Amino acid sequence: MTEDSKIGGDIIVNKFTEDSAKDFRRRVLQKASLDPNLPITVYIDSYGGYLDSLNSMLETMEQVPNPIVTVCMGKAMSCGAALLAAGEHRYCGRQSRIMVHQGSSGTGGPIESLQNDVNESKRINKQLMAMLAKRCGKSIAEFKKEMKDRLHKDDDEARDMFLDAKNALEIGIIDHIGMPLVRPLIMYTIEVAPEKEYEKSKASSLDEVLIDVGLKKKTRTRRKTKAKTKKKTRSKK
Repeated sequence: MTEDSKIGGDIIVNKFTEDSAKDFRRRVLQKASLDPNLPITVYIDSYGGYLDSLNSMLETMEQVPNPIVTVCMGKAMSCGAALLAAGEHRYCGRQSRIMVHQGSSGTGGPIESLQNDVNESKRINKQLMAMLAKRCGKSIAEFKKEMKDRLHKDDDEARDMFLDAKNALEIGIIDHIGMPLVRPLIMYTIEVAPEKEYEKSKASSLDEVLIDVGLKKKTRTRRKTKAKTKKKTRSKK
């Protein structure tokens, strides 16, 4: 990714290299720091790249609380397809295409080192297939069978499986066909305001004072009435 690839504040992934992975992480963390609830849209237009760079991007996506929206815009191949599948909300343009295959690698050196490299390549491939299968709601065996059936091959799992938006939706790599539209939603609630504590205590003490004053007034009135009655009684005598 370069500065030219930043359109409208969204993140566009064209390559899977160490530099692009670092830039991806910086931009995602920056957006997450502004608002942890803000959906982060990642547009993918890539032929693929290095698996280690893909894994770095996946780790960054898992680190932030924001919902991640991934979009295939043009093409999402190899690592691009894996990144697309990892989103929480996944889209593919109607004219775009996706390509899935197992990872490939090259090695050289002593025979012992060659075997270690082969074992590591197998481990990474298994990890990649497991992630894709999980995001598609399938087991690894089911996902591999899906690849074989669509390629009409029984023994060549490494072949490229090209998918249009409809096929990708059927497999489960994406959730929606078309481009996403993210709009802010402002919500308000109307409730009864709680009574303040100091007002409660103030009101109760004031009530006590008023009650006390009222009682005193009633007592005085009764005394005056009794005194008048006595005077009237004496005058009659």
